[in-house]
Amino acid sequence: MSNGERNGGMSPATARRLEYTIIGLGVLALLMIFQPLSITFFTLGWVAERFPNIVRSIAAAGHEVASHGYSHTRVHHQSP
Repeated sequence: MSNGERNGGMSPATARRLEYTIIGLGVLALLMIFQPLSITFFTLGWVAERFPNIVRSIAAAGHEVASHGYSHTRVHHQSP
């Protein structure tokens, strides 16, 4: 089984970034127990498409969800 198959088709780098994002969201959730905040979460379209439950849970917690475009193109893959 390849890394992509183990990670749901994601590259290891993408899977790692997603893991860090989920950890970060958990830390924010814990902090908001002590200091209630209303936060605007900007997300990429492909993230919302692939992980709709995460986006729904952010909105259900009373936060605003905003679009940050569909994806980012790394600068070294762009032409001048």
